[in-house]
Amino acid sequence: MTPATKRATTPRITAATTALLLSVVAMPAWQASARPDAGGTTPVGRPGPATTTIHDLAPADKVRGVGSLSRADAAEAREYARGRAVEIASATEAVDVPPLAVVGVTWDAGSAPGGSVQYRTAEAGIWSEWRFLEAEADGPDPAEAKEAAAKTGGAREGSAPLVTTDADEIQVRIIAEGDASPLDAELMVVEPGASTTSSATSSATSSATPTASRTSEYIVESTMAITTDAVTTDAVTADAVTAVAKPTIYTRAQWGADESVRDPSEPDYGVVDGAVVHHTAGSNSYTADQVPGIIEGIYEYHVNGHGWRDIGYNFLVDRFGRIWEGRYGGMDKAVVGAHAAGVNSVMFGASVLGDFQTAEPPSAVTTALRNLIAWKADVHRFDVLGTTVVDGTTYNNISGHRNVNATDCPGDYLYAKLPALRTATAALSPSATRIGGADRYEVAAATSASTFAAGAPIAYIATGGTFPDALAAGPVGGHRGGPVLLTRSDLLVTPTINELKRLKPERIVILGGTGSVSSAVEQQLRSYAPSVSRIGGADRYAVAAATSASTFATGAPIAYIATGTTFPDALAAGPVGGHRGGPVLLTKTDQLVTPTINELKRLKPEQIVILGGTGSVSAAVEQALRSYSSTVSRIGGADRYNVAAATSASTFAAGAPIAYIATGGTFPDALAAGPVGGHRGGPVLLTRSDLLVTPTINELKRLKPRKIVILGGPASVSEAVARRLHSYEEPATS
Repeated sequence: MTPATKRATTPRITAATTALLLSVVAMPAWQASARPDAGGTTPVGRPGPATTTIHDLAPADKVRGVGSLSRADAAEAREYARGRAVEIASATEAVDVPPLAVVGVTWDAGSAPGGSVQYRTAEAGIWSEWRFLEAEADGPDPAEAKEAAAKTGGAREGSAPLVTTDADEIQVRIIAEGDASPLDAELMVVEPGASTTSSATSSATSSATPTASRTSEYIVESTMAITTDAVTTDAVTADAVTAVAKPTIYTRAQWGADESVRDPSEPDYGVVDGAVVHHTAGSNSYTADQVPGIIEGIYEYHVNGHGWRDIGYNFLVDRFGRIWEGRYGGMDKAVVGAHAAGVNSVMFGASVLGDFQTAEPPSAVTTALRNLIAWKADVHRFDVLGTTVVDGTTYNNISGHRNVNATDCPGDYLYAKLPALRTATAALSPSATRIGGADRYEVAAATSASTFAAGAPIAYIATGGTFPDALAAGPVGGHRGGPVLLTRSDLLVTPTINELKRLKPERIVILGGTGSVSSAVEQQLRSYAPSVSRIGGADRYAVAAATSASTFATGAPIAYIATGTTFPDALAAGPVGGHRGGPVLLTKTDQLVTPTINELKRLKPEQIVILGGTGSVSAAVEQALRSYSSTVSRIGGADRYNVAAATSASTFAAGAPIAYIATGGTFPDALAAGPVGGHRGGPVLLTRSDLLVTPTINELKRLKPRKIVILGGPASVSEAVARRLHSYEEPATS
């Protein structure tokens, strides 16, 4: 029943050559140790060489049994054709297929605009209904597509690979606009080679990650000798060390990748900011033993059918929950695949073997995807609950293929699992470092201990009951190398006592009058430093001005101005002021107060920066400030989160050594970040307790800090936020 066959085998190997070589050289029984997978089977053999046949499609009116389009099929085909009229353009007659096959249809690009592919299969003479086979013309990015076009004699469009099991025959047809005639249309049928050994149900309890530990032999060009290459996991990738356990991933060698098939040049590498989930097409009833052959067939079709450099997907997942390495180049590397044009260089592709347009994926599939994506997210530090913008389009960092290109992939049922998959994957992410404590006093003490060594030159003490006095300590502490510690007004609290014992500062400075920190507490403090002094004042404005005057000389490079009636805007000034060598001074919203005026007259700053919008510091105050510096600017924003992010961006360059995260709902935790951020060269950014806010996300993306430290316990910054924050760290590469 097979029509004229263009070529019976691939250019690399013929069935006759295979038989001859196998009769001369005994192929080794390839076997690798593995722990049992979720389905209870262990892949232990690689398939032999695949056999490929290619069949021409003929004009539809020349083919028997091509049939006609049903009303529903015509409507769906018109969708692919952007609403234009369609007809069956070309087809094959019935073609014999082996019990396991990977098939696909390709044609010259542009010759069948809006073209779609349908297929039907026969088993024991009974034909199925015609079904659509998804397009796969969107796989590679332009550079690889250009290479593919050169290899195939011109750009090719075509279908996704279809996996058939237990079918006897197949027939395909191309539906195109109007009288379009698909040129050089071909049906490729790949029969994977038989395994050299069989898979067996295993009760082994080994937990070792499977690797190809024995030498594998490959038959290459028929005119060449057999080559022997040792293939091990280490030869493929040097796995990254991550906080998320790497799942078992079977290597290319274990599914039998003939490395002579792919492009031998070095793969392209990009970045990995997310994952695209795919499905293949065809059988959902394949056996565990058939999986290596299925992957081999997809590999052959992608390379020899489409002309791509390698298999398009970075990873594949079978219905038993096993994960397989796809494209060559390193499992933990940012290998550019050919799975979703436009995002290949920024997102990796994981394809599930099966068709989930009309069937539910097994739970083992979603578990495997969760484990794979969680590990890759930790390797490459992307936020599985976040988004990525590519060429102006925003994608979820776990997206379906249909989000990127016009396709049903990964099928309605698998696509519906993606929201739950994001949540489940996020739960596996590690949390960012946290400095917590039972209360604000413990958090401040622990924050100090994380940064300042014993023998610090100074320590500032402020009440933990209100915020104004401690705000001024941020820049001066960072500039002079000492923390701000909190106390109750009438009681020196134990966490502060213990930190002072450890710190042994040369000097202690109390901020605020005796109404803020009592004389009794002052007396207690004399036990922990040879010098104890107080910076007081009639109000918060006077204390801030006096604190500035105690530290910063005339001609300071900068001074920050914030409202003294609320805390959020001034919190961000602590690290930047300490880092740049200038104070934070306070003002009323609509009046520049006298203590601040006097300090600005003395300070003569080169630049004044107002923190917050005109609702915090009015335009009238801004105008008044112009009398005290030649340069006055404002860092505003829609809210406290935007102001903190913009303040960070004004000072700290990408690659900052650290960033501190605190709740924007209350002030105590962030107060302690002022001196440590200024001392260590990183900002304090704010977040909601249960939501990582967009301004902070965007600043972390820009900042790329090598470490993120959360200030406060889970009641201040939730564990869910802490897990997301870990993804924005950019550890230094070795």
